[in-house]
Amino acid sequence: INDTFIFYRSMLEERKQDILKELESVFSAKQISLGVATQKGQDTIEQLYKSCDTADKITKYGSISDILTVRKHLDSKLQSLLNCNIDQAIQTAGELEFVSNYQAIQVGVRNTFGYVRSNSEVIMGPSKQPPIARPTGGSSSSGSSVNGSSGSING
Repeated sequence: INDTFIFYRSMLEERKQDILKELESVFSAKQISLGVATQKGQDTIEQLYKSCDTADKITKYGSISDILTVRKHLDSKLQSLLNCNIDQAIQTAGELEFVSNYQAIQVGVRNTFGYVRSNSEVIMGPSKQPPIARPTGGSSSSGSSVNGSSGSING
């Protein structure tokens, strides 16, 4: 039982490390995505300032014909900058969640940890086979076992 527990704990620790690596990878990707969105936002703000400065200069120093000539260009540029959708990139990058199913873990432990089998039971009627969900050996899914143990009670 102790060997099984040690093996089970090592498998849990291995899974924990895998999930932590995955979390780090996803977090890094989202961090990069946020950095790109931030840069895009800063570029948009800078272009808005430039457009405003241009509009100010034209209204101060330009004639009406100059204003009308540049107006369409500035209007379309400002409209494209205002339609920039950075919020979606930020919302997508902000979604990160670890999902755990405690009930499935509980059932999984009960079904995979092992059970006690005794040959001294009195057999009444046809012999019963153990339920399908219970393992018959102590080896892992990779075919190896911890410390050479076979999972039996005798060692």
